[in-house]
Amino acid sequence: MDTFLEIEIPCNEETQETLIATLDQLEFDSYWQEDGCLKAYVMESRFVAEALDALLTQLNISSSGVKISKLENKNWNEEWEKNFDPVIIDTRAVIKAPFHNLPEKFPLEILIQPKMSFGTGHHETTRLMVEYLLELDLSGKNVMDAGTGTGVLAIVAEKRGAALVDAFDIEDWAFENFKENTILNRGINLKISLGTIREADLRKTQYDLILANIQRNVLLEEMAQYASKLGAGAELLISGFYTQDADVLVEEASRHGLEELERRSNNNWVAMKLRKL
Repeated sequence: MDTFLEIEIPCNEETQETLIATLDQLEFDSYWQEDGCLKAYVMESRFVAEALDALLTQLNISSSGVKISKLENKNWNEEWEKNFDPVIIDTRAVIKAPFHNLPEKFPLEILIQPKMSFGTGHHETTRLMVEYLLELDLSGKNVMDAGTGTGVLAIVAEKRGAALVDAFDIEDWAFENFKENTILNRGINLKISLGTIREADLRKTQYDLILANIQRNVLLEEMAQYASKLGAGAELLISGFYTQDADVLVEEASRHGLEELERRSNNNWVAMKLRKL
């Protein structure tokens, strides 16, 4: 079994999101975010110290405080699962793993096979997006989930009555985990493609609702694409960015005929609802 390395990088929350997006390109497997620090995990055989140093220099992060340590060989997914707690959203919904046995029942139950990946429902942005979906009438709607990850939002949308949900992601792990989670939730009209919004195999040219819980730069880059795939009156839900980035995104959205309807936040993370004019 290959040894995993834990790379501990001192940095603030905003930098952590940028790091995660770029470390993925260096074949890092998973991440753990803490106040003032990002812990990133990679197989020792795939780790290139020079590539990490170059990335830190590019992001103006000092390498002096970076700590690299070897982890004991063990099944880390199993360890993760032991500490994976159900996510309860008010009394309306629960996101849980197949091994959770909860005495109480919820109107909406989502099963997610945890893979040490973003999108299990614990992150503030996922919770905010789920809250929005619980409030919308999705009966018969056609939905797109951009950057679906584990597929939580796509699965919630279908369970809330969406006629079909087209999802896509650029990560291989997301593609495989989405399919696994679709089976767990008995999804019927969920489809995932591997690639970006320009590459995805989409069943519709326009959608009633688009979900995009990604990150600031991707949202800015793809805003025109989202707008082009929404008909008049259709809505866009976005998250994955901080409070200080909200106005920049609203400005870009307005350039493409989208108006802000509402925004809400949790621990400086923001989710926003917009409508196509």
